Amino acid sequence: MAMHLDTLRQHLLNAPDDHNAWAELARALLLEDNTEVAAFAQQFAAAAPIDAQEQEQSSPSPPLAITASSADDNPDPSISVDRPPPLNLEQVAREAAIRLEQSGLEHLVLSVAAGTITIAARQSSSSNACLLLGDERTHVQTREQLIYRDPATGVRIACLTLQPIRLTAASPQPLQAYGFAYGHQRGPLSEAMPGLQTPLQIHLEGWDGMRLRGWMAFAGGDLIARVPALMAMVDGVPVQMIEPTEVRLDVMAALQKPFKLPCGFQLHGLRRLIRRQSSRFELCDPITHDVYGSFILNRSRTFHEQILQVSKGFCGFGCQERDGEVVVTTMPRHQEHQPVPIVKHHKLDILVPVYKNWALTRQCLEALTSAVGRARSANPHREVYVHATNDCSPDDAVNENLPHLCEQLGVILHVNGENLGFIRTVNNFMNNTSGDVLLVNSDVIVSNGCIHQLISAREALGAEVATLTAFSNNATIFSYPWQVAENPVSSLDAIERIADAFARCAGDGASTTQQVPVSHGFLMYISRTAIKAVGVFDEYFGLGYGEEVDWAMRAATMGFEHHLCTSSYAFHKGSVSFGATTRLQAVQNSNRIISERYPFYDKMVEEFIHLDELRQIRNRVGLELLHASPRPLRLHVTHASGGGVDKYIEGLAEENPDVQHVLLRPGRTYADLASGQAAAKLFNFSLECSDLDAVILGDLRTTVAPAIQSLKEQITGLTLHSFVGWKADEIECLMELSRECGLAYDLVGHDYMTLCPRIKLIDSTGTFCEVGDASRCSHCLRTADPSVESSLLAPYTSDIELYRGFFASILRGATEIRCSTLEQADRFARQGFSNLVIREPFEPSYSLLPGVQHDSGSRNIVLIGGVSVEKGAERLFQVASLSLHINPSVHFYLIGAASNHDKLITLPNYTHLGSYRSFNGLHDLVRNLHSPIAFFPAIWPETWCYTLSEAMLMGLPIIAPNLGALGSRLNGIDSPLIQLYSPQLSDQQLAELVCAGVLTA
Repeated sequence: MAMHLDTLRQHLLNAPDDHNAWAELARALLLEDNTEVAAFAQQFAAAAPIDAQEQEQSSPSPPLAITASSADDNPDPSISVDRPPPLNLEQVAREAAIRLEQSGLEHLVLSVAAGTITIAARQSSSSNACLLLGDERTHVQTREQLIYRDPATGVRIACLTLQPIRLTAASPQPLQAYGFAYGHQRGPLSEAMPGLQTPLQIHLEGWDGMRLRGWMAFAGGDLIARVPALMAMVDGVPVQMIEPTEVRLDVMAALQKPFKLPCGFQLHGLRRLIRRQSSRFELCDPITHDVYGSFILNRSRTFHEQILQVSKGFCGFGCQERDGEVVVTTMPRHQEHQPVPIVKHHKLDILVPVYKNWALTRQCLEALTSAVGRARSANPHREVYVHATNDCSPDDAVNENLPHLCEQLGVILHVNGENLGFIRTVNNFMNNTSGDVLLVNSDVIVSNGCIHQLISAREALGAEVATLTAFSNNATIFSYPWQVAENPVSSLDAIERIADAFARCAGDGASTTQQVPVSHGFLMYISRTAIKAVGVFDEYFGLGYGEEVDWAMRAATMGFEHHLCTSSYAFHKGSVSFGATTRLQAVQNSNRIISERYPFYDKMVEEFIHLDELRQIRNRVGLELLHASPRPLRLHVTHASGGGVDKYIEGLAEENPDVQHVLLRPGRTYADLASGQAAAKLFNFSLECSDLDAVILGDLRTTVAPAIQSLKEQITGLTLHSFVGWKADEIECLMELSRECGLAYDLVGHDYMTLCPRIKLIDSTGTFCEVGDASRCSHCLRTADPSVESSLLAPYTSDIELYRGFFASILRGATEIRCSTLEQADRFARQGFSNLVIREPFEPSYSLLPGVQHDSGSRNIVLIGGVSVEKGAERLFQVASLSLHINPSVHFYLIGAASNHDKLITLPNYTHLGSYRSFNGLHDLVRNLHSPIAFFPAIWPETWCYTLSEAMLMGLPIIAPNLGALGSRLNGIDSPLIQLYSPQLSDQQLAELVCAGVLTA
């Protein structure tokens, strides 16, 4: 490296206008611990100046050119001035000798870097050269090199390199506090350091919670040369030296001032430097100890808060309001930063880019103009205009009807001569308007008060706000009632009902805005002040998706803020303009770009979702909707896995339309329990009513129970369906709550959890067993793990008598225990319960579809719904495997999901047809099979089986075990289409039955 530097130095003495060589030298100097070379090369052997014309014709990142004249001597680069010619090393040494002679000093500082100091001295005495702090010798010389001897005076100039910074020092001192001893001479070092009074400049450009990035520069003066560096300190103790990583030629071009050597820096592992719960973190100049950033970093803060805290905690980062202007103090690339005028909030231009789907576009514009009319009445001082841009739509209905509708509604219509795409259309609009901008997708229906609420929220915020957005049914982290979900909304009336609840909750004294990490493009209010500072969307994103995230991140790194208007709500259909394939490609492309530009973005959003900081707002709205219900409420206690229990409750809702049905669920699904992830759930329970779009999430005791207590006058009763996923103390809390609220309850026997910890009466060998005596059940529990579904009920699950006693009090306290079949009721009666009723479920209505044709030659076996362990997943595999040898023409089709799917797909006579969402969808799949036979391989006594109802409704031949509800329901049907088999049949016998069975009318 030294040889390379010497070669570069010699080359530049002969060719001082070689800009590329100067850039290479500057980069090399940052990697070479040779401050003697750095001092002379950086400060004195300067390149020839570049005139203004050459600067205009140069590349966007001009080479580093450090000259010997002051920045203030030539404020206008277009004015030509005489500059001194480049100095060679001998001239530098002679200049140092003259300075020493004139000043009467024995030594002169030539160069200072983070770890070294280079001093020119009048005589050579390497044996005792050192730095002093008081009377203590602190740093010793590491190298001496004779540079110059003046033949006329005999003055000898020696260069001495020492180590001035030591991080191990308990209390570091600025360099001015040191003295210098050289030979017999002693004196304060400050007298030998001209130029150190000019402060270091530091600007941050990015912070992702792990890495701090920015640049620093030092305006050198007169003789001294400095390589900028920073020192990280925690609670006043130095912990890390931050050396420069590269010469920032882009910043050099933006500064356009000589004597600057802007260098990039990165600080990794900032979080690891903070050892206590909260600590004061500082960045300071290691030479002068001037502090450039000081703040308290609290470990408990969220990721988003950390980014904001660090971003605004340093001098020179963020945006500030000053004298009617927003000063954006982060240095933009290639240009000086300028104060951005604050645009007064007198005008709002709303844009609806239109491309396809006339029906939604019409609804969008009609709702928008209605909301704007209300906003104009409430804000007469505010000019609000609605614009629509037809981006060369391929939809004839749009082209024919949009002009007439815009004229009717008073919407300003723009028409693109060619398809520009969403981003270019929006950019043209933002560049050609002067007010704040509200972007509204054409698939959005705003509520009547939405625009007024956004305007009011904007006027309540300061100049630092960049964007505002609203809650929606489909807006990822701003979705309601379920976060990051596409929540269906039944009607326009439902939109207004939900919006009114948001407005009422915000009007109860809660803040109408909350700061969030990013905005959402479906409805995005953008301040004109931020547009002037940040610019428009990046057209690199092509068709769209991600451009609003990129803009929001650019605004955030400039100190602007993003807010959610918590009083506003709008409906968003989503995915209208693009087809599924095009949309997927656009989303994947935008995600890649965002990840490359903002590697912290995904983690920041994931943390926001995990912490769910908007949950309390959504809970207030959910409770407001429940209180506003025009119908009485019925509370249903259930699990979180859907399936038959949810269908049962749907039937109750259809049977009792005059009641609003509210479900209380745990936040733990079967999958969570099986994978051990249940504890990772942020909330424990949900209280939800789909008809009202009302959901309350939170801890049972602190959040849900108080909500239920506040609704006790509206709740007419309580039905217990399932305690799967519940803890014992949570069940006790529920029963205590029912007593306090005076709620009578009944219980539905969807399974046998109240009698057996294994729930489905499957013993330790994987086969069906009856509810046995205590000794038999205790042996089963000892030889097999309790069902994962009831694992939360420990320690009851290890003692069968304790377990049954726990649930017996609940069963006896029920007004009735509902059983679907006589067999099920008999099973409960044998355990001593008499409050039993037999009541078949009220099944949801099915479409009246023609039956599926069948004939005697059928060998297509179809399984409907989920096939779990208890529903015979392993038996299905064995029967299908054996059928390959008995009758290879028999083929098994599954319409649903199997717990042993990986094993089944290895069989050549098995096909998975996917899942179905409705009876119509199931019918379409089944009728495409030639003469199918429905097969139910269940090994437990099912309590009803809705898939059996669907098979019967389609008129399918059925093979099922004579067990549980399957046997009870089919035994009474005299039809050759029904084949019941004994549960004791071996797999071989069942396979022979399935292969040989001819079911015909």
